[in-house]
Amino acid sequence: MNSLLISQQHQLPDKVRLVGKAREILENAWSGNTKRAYRSMWQSWQAWRKQHEVAEPPTEEALMLYLTHLVEQEKKLPTLNAALVAIRHGYEAAQTSLPPFSGSFQLFRQGLRRQLKHKPIRKKPMTLGVLDQGLRKCFWEPWEQALLQWGFATGFRRSELVSLRLTDITSEDRGLLISLAASKTNQEGKEETIAIPTEWRDFTALLDWYKQRREQHQATQDAGWLFPSPRDANAHVSEKTFVRIVKRAAEAQGLNAADFAGHSCRAGLATSLAEADVDIRRISQQLRHKDPLRTTTRYIRTHEQFSKNPLKDL
Repeated sequence: MNSLLISQQHQLPDKVRLVGKAREILENAWSGNTKRAYRSMWQSWQAWRKQHEVAEPPTEEALMLYLTHLVEQEKKLPTLNAALVAIRHGYEAAQTSLPPFSGSFQLFRQGLRRQLKHKPIRKKPMTLGVLDQGLRKCFWEPWEQALLQWGFATGFRRSELVSLRLTDITSEDRGLLISLAASKTNQEGKEETIAIPTEWRDFTALLDWYKQRREQHQATQDAGWLFPSPRDANAHVSEKTFVRIVKRAAEAQGLNAADFAGHSCRAGLATSLAEADVDIRRISQQLRHKDPLRTTTRYIRTHEQFSKNPLKDL
């Protein structure tokens, strides 16, 4: 019996260590952006709950009133759904699990879906022609011009683009090879790579910026971002800055800046490749889409509706 007690005592510190490790693994289930968003939603809920003296744990009626409050704040349906997820996870973290939602609550959510249904607003693609015009009609700092060219050529999401490091890029005779350890559709961190071949029309400009940054990094030993912040070399340029540059490129040629956003470069690459009759499977490979028919076609916009319209065969 004494030996068993001693064994259990020795196991206790190891169990504490494993619990801590398990919590770390659980934390990695979500990306940093998702965790920040959930944290903000949880804090918003707590502020509203305290203001309206809602007891803990909340009733379904209290949650319905809070969702109605969000509707009055003109929040969209995805935000409401995410808020519910954040609230549920918040109580689970506090070891106060909420019971499954009742039929009445699900009926309320169905009413929300009917009331808040809307046609999604798609931003316009920054196609190759739009990009060229934008670069010609406005003065750009070298890093701003390079950021737009890299954004188009890679087709990266804005979060992936701005966080590129020099160590993610390999220069070869055939071009540049860019690696991504993780992405929106690759949360497990399986390495994904795309290439920019030397035949690409703006390859020299892309390569020149990469070489310039590599030399700067070696000289200053900064953080090694491909696009460091203009104010802090140890931080990368922000997603908001990239969006602002995209809008400025559109505005420079008389287009409505509100029609463009950070995803416009990614959509522009897909659209430009489709206009060049590139096979959809090759487009999806460059964009790293898992389901070409479901996802890639959304980026191609209306090109094939005209170029391959069956009415033209009549």
